Amino acid sequence: MKRIALFFLLYICNTTDTFSQLWKMYIDSAAMMETARKPAVATAYFVKAIEILKKDSLGSKTLGTTIWNLGNLYIHMAEYDKAEAMLNEAKAVLEKINSPAELADVYDDLGMMNRNTSKYEKAEQAYTEAKKLRESFFGPEHPLYARSCNNIGILYQITGRYKEAEQLLMKARMIYEKTKGRESRDFAVNSSNLAILYSTTGQYDKAVEYMVEGNKLWAIVSGKESLDYAVSCNNLGRLYGEIAQYDKAEVMYLTAKKIRGTILGKSSAPYALICNNLGDMYTTMGQYTKAEQLLVEARNIYENNKKQINYASNCENMGNLYNATGLHAKALPYLLEAKQVRKSLLGDEHPWTITSAVNIAATYIELGNYDTAINTMLLVKKAFEEKIGRDYPGYAETCNNLSCVYRLTQQYEKAEQLALEARTFGEKEL
Repeated sequence: MKRIALFFLLYICNTTDTFSQLWKMYIDSAAMMETARKPAVATAYFVKAIEILKKDSLGSKTLGTTIWNLGNLYIHMAEYDKAEAMLNEAKAVLEKINSPAELADVYDDLGMMNRNTSKYEKAEQAYTEAKKLRESFFGPEHPLYARSCNNIGILYQITGRYKEAEQLLMKARMIYEKTKGRESRDFAVNSSNLAILYSTTGQYDKAVEYMVEGNKLWAIVSGKESLDYAVSCNNLGRLYGEIAQYDKAEVMYLTAKKIRGTILGKSSAPYALICNNLGDMYTTMGQYTKAEQLLVEARNIYENNKKQINYASNCENMGNLYNATGLHAKALPYLLEAKQVRKSLLGDEHPWTITSAVNIAATYIELGNYDTAINTMLLVKKAFEEKIGRDYPGYAETCNNLSCVYRLTQQYEKAEQLALEARTFGEKEL
């Protein structure tokens, strides 16, 4: 009898060991497949590990973090419905066992997922919850608290809350420099994000300073064949294009395009973004054939998901291309679609939505539809004055364009007043 009892005990122990070895093996295999860029295979291994962990008597933290890892992988695969389901399941498990550090990571990914799908209110809620958890658990000088500041700063930059964005990004920068040093991944991310913020607000000297710094850091931290470096090259290319340093911009864009095409493939959204940006720059340079080829290539990739900011940018760039080549009637539908997508995702008063309205008004001028152009620009001017500010890039351009239309319609007094206002804010009169 004793021998049977001992055998039964040994059987239980061996079964437990087998369970432990099996889920660990699946998790290790999933990590290997992620590294090998085989996400579909990695997800299958994660699913098997989760099935075992749900049957096992091991701690729930392992189960929660494994479900979270699967959710994170789904985000990077752009399978957002599956990602949301996994992250919410992970959240429930980790809340039950009171695991704040891991729970903050889950909220971070919920924030990233909602940001990627332009659900900005939900993104802010999730990021803010992660920030609260980290401040309470780690303290306000910890790198993970800085990560939350950085994430919310990016979100505020996207949604036009620029002063708040700068404050949070600078707070994160000071923490990273103090705790991790300048030659760290987190500091490189922060430099790039500040550069994008300053570029968006027209502070190009600051933008170049931080973007070049970030590009050099990414070459050190991740290497010149990495996706991180490709992102940095894309951003630096865009910035150089904005300040008309086109030779430098082209080098950066082509570098990023080659890396993304090699690693992610030529049907991926990040590859489409490079085509979109480079095509837009070729329009500015007057290389219209190259521009159209790249913009159409990007558009074909975006066809599967039109409810995103990058698709709106592609529409805008297509419209700008056809305006530049004198095909204004062909340009208008693209510009109207860009505005509609931006309005649905960002709202009427976001600077990008207003930029779309500015371009639409300019197109109406070219088509001789002056009344519609005037009405559109008056709404744009009001939005700048009441919501964004007259110093924001684009306000003076709007005044100039409105002045031009008033001249064309022989309303000379109004035209002169607006031309004077445009000069006051530093723009050359049309």
